[in-house]
Amino acid sequence: MAGRRMRWGELAPRVACLLSIAGLVTALGCSGSRTGAVDDPSGNLDSGVEDPAVVGEWSPLQLWPIGPTHTSVVPSGDVMFFGEFSFGDNHYMWNPDTGRFTELQYAGYNIFCAGHSFLADGRLLVTGGHVASHVGFKNTIIFDPESQTWTRTPEMNDPRWYPTNTTLSNGDVLVISGETTAAGVMAETPQVYEVATDSWRDLTGARVKLPYYPRQFLAPNGMVFIAGPQPWSYYLDTGGTGSMTRVAQPNVSGRTYGPAVMYDVGKILMVGGNQPPTAAAEVIDLNVSSPRWRAVASMGTPRRQHNATVLPDGTVLVTGGSYGNSFDDKTSPVFTTELWNPVTERWTTLANVGIYRGYHSTAVLLRDGRVLVGGSRNDNTAQIYSPPYLFKGPRPTIASVETDVEANSQLSIQTPDAASIRRVALIRLGSVTHAFDQNARYVPLSFAANPGGIVADVPNYNVTPPGHYMLFLVNDQGVPSVATTVRVGPPALAPQRIRLLTPESGESLTPGAAYRVTWTAPSTTPRVNLDYSTDVGATWTKLIHSIVNRGYYDWTVPSTPASAMLLRLSDSANPALFGVSPGPFAIGGPVARMFFTAPTVGTTIPGGTDFSFAWTSPPGVPRVNYDYSIDHGAIWRKISYNNVNRSTYTWRVPDMNVDGVLMRVSSTNEPSIFGESPAFRVTGGPFAVGTPAAGVTLTAGSSYDITWTAPGSIPRVDLKYSADAGGIWKTISGKIVNSGRFTWTVFNLDSATVQVKVVDSADETQFAVSGMFTVRRP
Repeated sequence: MAGRRMRWGELAPRVACLLSIAGLVTALGCSGSRTGAVDDPSGNLDSGVEDPAVVGEWSPLQLWPIGPTHTSVVPSGDVMFFGEFSFGDNHYMWNPDTGRFTELQYAGYNIFCAGHSFLADGRLLVTGGHVASHVGFKNTIIFDPESQTWTRTPEMNDPRWYPTNTTLSNGDVLVISGETTAAGVMAETPQVYEVATDSWRDLTGARVKLPYYPRQFLAPNGMVFIAGPQPWSYYLDTGGTGSMTRVAQPNVSGRTYGPAVMYDVGKILMVGGNQPPTAAAEVIDLNVSSPRWRAVASMGTPRRQHNATVLPDGTVLVTGGSYGNSFDDKTSPVFTTELWNPVTERWTTLANVGIYRGYHSTAVLLRDGRVLVGGSRNDNTAQIYSPPYLFKGPRPTIASVETDVEANSQLSIQTPDAASIRRVALIRLGSVTHAFDQNARYVPLSFAANPGGIVADVPNYNVTPPGHYMLFLVNDQGVPSVATTVRVGPPALAPQRIRLLTPESGESLTPGAAYRVTWTAPSTTPRVNLDYSTDVGATWTKLIHSIVNRGYYDWTVPSTPASAMLLRLSDSANPALFGVSPGPFAIGGPVARMFFTAPTVGTTIPGGTDFSFAWTSPPGVPRVNYDYSIDHGAIWRKISYNNVNRSTYTWRVPDMNVDGVLMRVSSTNEPSIFGESPAFRVTGGPFAVGTPAAGVTLTAGSSYDITWTAPGSIPRVDLKYSADAGGIWKTISGKIVNSGRFTWTVFNLDSATVQVKVVDSADETQFAVSGMFTVRRP
C-alpha cells in the first residue's frame, strides 16, 4: 500500500478518556494514578496509593493520527514518528509544547520495521524497511529534522527487516541483522555507514546470525557490545573487516521483545522478555576486563513487548507489556508501571497505565522529564507519564549553556541553583521501536559548582558518541531541570545548515521600525546574503549581500505594508546553503490567510453531489492544495494538490451521513497560509445506523442487536464504538459480513456519550454514526 497518505491538520489533538474497554483498560478513568499489587499480574488491584509524588501520574489519552510504532526525539525536542504496516508510509512531527502535529514529506518507500539512529549532525539515519512481513528493503535514507526533508543514501548489501543501528565513536553507524527475503533468513554481514564518503563498508570478518533488532551499545572500549536477545553476548570490533568475540552468557537466554538500556557508563540492564515472559532482570558492567551478567531483583510482574526508559535521575522506568504466553497477548495486559533504582537494584511499583501497551508500542523521554508512551497493534493513542520527581518541588533551571562541545573537554553551565545540584547528566536522544531504544544512553558527568554555575567534564567519544544529548540538572530533592539540547562532537561533524530564527512565523512588524533579524550559520560561512519575498517565496529580491556572518542584522523595516513576507539567508560563496524564515510574517498588519465565502455556517450538502467551494486569498498564492475532514479537523484527507488557485473549486462531496465536515485550502508553497470552511453537514449516502437509537439506555454485559443499512456492493464492514462522543473509536468487530445486523455483548462501560459507527472495511470514508446513547453497569 505504498503511497497511502493520511492528512492531519496542525491542530492540537483531541484529548479523551477510554473507560474499561473490552477488558483492556482498567477502571481508572483517564489517567490511572493507582498502583497495582504485586500478586495481581495485570495491576488491576488497588493499593490505595494515589499521591503523584509517590507513584507519578498518567495524562488523559490523546488521539494521534497514527500509532507511534517508530518514535524519535529530534534535537528541537519535537517527536518524529511513523506507524506500522501501511502506516510506515505516514510520517509526522509532534510538538510536546503545543500538542500540534505536522505531517512530513513522504520518505518514498515504507520504512516500517526499519532501524534508526542519529548522526552527529542531528539527522536520523533510517535503514531497511517493509516490503512485506519478513521481507526488507536494501534502501537507506536520512531524515533532516531542520528542513524536514529526506535524502536517499546508498543501498546496503542485503535487504533488512528489523535491523539495529548503532552510532559509533567517530560518527559512523553500524547496522546489523534483519531478515532479508523470508522468515528466518537473516542478513549475516554487518555493515558500517561511513558518513564522510557516504558509503557502506562490509564487516566480512564479523559475520553472525542474530535475532531481530539486536540490543547493542557502543562500549567504553570502542567496540559494540551486543547484549541480546541471543544466548551469548558479544563484542563486535568494527575496525577493518570486523571481528566478533564472545563475552558472557546472560542468565536468561532468549529475551525476545525485552528491552535493554545503558543506565550508566558501560552498565547495561536487560529486563523481561522471552516466551513465556519473565520478570527477571540482570546487569553487566563493561568497564571491567571480564564482564559477566549478574542477576538483580526481578520486576513485580513478568512481561514482554514492554519498554524501558532511563530517566534524568538515573532510574529506569518500565511501562506496558503482557504477561501472557501468546506473542502479543492482549488478554494478559500489564498495567503496572515499575521503576528500577540502580543504587538499590530493586523495583518500585508506580501508577497504573489505563490501556494495554504491547507489540508496536514505544516510550521516549521528553525534555521536560516526562515520558511519552503510545501505540500498540492497531492503536493510535498516546499518554504522557509524569514521574514522582515532578511533584517534589521547584525545578532547578539552566540559564545558559554551551550547545556545542567536544569530548574530553569542560562544559560551562550557568544556573542560579548550583548549590543544590547533585547530578548532571547527558541523555542521548531517544529513537525507539519494537521495545528497544537504538540511540539513547545515560552519561552522568562529574562536575564542580561555582558561584555562577557549574563546570562539568565531558567524557571521550566512546562514552559520548558524537550527536545530540539532553542535558539535565537534578537537585537535592531529585527534581530535574527542563533539559537543554547539547551537541557533543568535533567541529568537522557539526551540522552544515543555516537557520533563520527571527522574524518568527506569524509575527507582525512595525513599518519603519528598527528590527534585529537573527540566525544561526556554520562558522565556515564567513559572509551571508539576505533576500526577501512578498509572494511566499515565488520570487526573491536582494535586501543586502556579502555581510559579515555575525548571527544578526539590524534591519529598518520597510514602510510598505505586506501580509506574507519571507526572508532568505544564504552563504555568499555557496548560495545552495541557505535557510528561509520559519513562516510568513507581516508588516503593518496581520499575516495573510484565506477565508471561505462558501459554504456558510449551517450549510447542508447532499452526499454524492457537486458543490462549489469559494474563498478569498492573499497575493502570492498561485497554487493550492485541498483537503477535507469528517471529524471536525482531527484527521485531514487529501482531495487534490497543486491546483491553480482560482478561488473556487467544485468538489463531488462523498456519499455519506456526517455532521461536522470541513474543507481546507492551503498554499502549495507555504502550507501555513490556509483557510478552513465552516462546518457543514452531508446528508443521504448509502449508510445508516438503525439501532441503537439516540437516547436509549443499554446494560453492560447484555446482548443487543446493532442494525444498519448499507449497499449490497460492500462485502464487509467494521463496527466501532466511542465512549466519549466520538473522541476515540475502538473496534467492536472488524471485517464482518455486511448482513445489516450484529449481536453485541455490550462492553463494561459507564457513559452517557456512547456512539456506534459502521464503516466500509475497504473505504474508511464510507460510514455512518449513531446518535448518542447510554451504557450503564448492572
